[in-house]
Amino acid sequence: MVRFEWLTRLRLESKILVLQIAQALAEQRRCCQSASIRASRRLRPTQQYESRSPPEAFGIVGEECCHQCDDYRMYWQGELLNIHVAPKASAPMVALSEVRLVTGIGLEGDRYATGLGSYSKKHHIDRQATLIEVEVLEALARDRDIELAPHEHRRNLTTRGVPLNHLVGQYFRIGNCVLYGGRLNVPCLYLENLLAKKVFKALLNRSGLNCRIVVGGIIRTHDRVEWCEPGSLDVSVRLANEAIPLQRPPEV
Repeated sequence: MVRFEWLTRLRLESKILVLQIAQALAEQRRCCQSASIRASRRLRPTQQYESRSPPEAFGIVGEECCHQCDDYRMYWQGELLNIHVAPKASAPMVALSEVRLVTGIGLEGDRYATGLGSYSKKHHIDRQATLIEVEVLEALARDRDIELAPHEHRRNLTTRGVPLNHLVGQYFRIGNCVLYGGRLNVPCLYLENLLAKKVFKALLNRSGLNCRIVVGGIIRTHDRVEWCEPGSLDVSVRLANEAIPLQRPPEV
């Protein structure tokens, strides 16, 4: 009788142990799958343009909609190298050591903030601030023998170490200000004709980023540029910004 009870207890304990091992393995697989998904998201640009619907369309409102993507992370840190504005269309770009970003408007004194830019008649919310990577300028000089100085590309801000093509639909900080990547900038023949340099084809897919100014303030050259945790922003600020869907850049 004692032997029978001992064998029964041993079988029961063995079944419990097997079940615990199976649960542990299942949890490990789940964690690995989640990590793989997060890693794949970090490696590809977020470009959900016209098909992206407002949160309200899915019955998601308030703070809930602002946390649905908070698991996304980007780990990098860059620097703001140059600041340029132009008072009107085709006017020479003026270099500044600092400038005020006006929320929802643009860079103080720039032609797109005052409505005097070449494309101001085709106003677009994503043209409040424009950025380009200095690595692109270096690549043009190295690979195409095209010298394009920071005051010539006609973007407002020149950065180093910032993955601009991956920031569509992402918040990021420059100093204490917050910008939102609206759409990729596309090259135009206007710039090529203005400079008399063959930059149109050379800038395809690396012409920079058009942004919205979500939190304004003063930015300065050498300010740190980094990804912004969406959950760190005021919920009302995010709701107001994300109520306006992303749009595809024009075809070139």
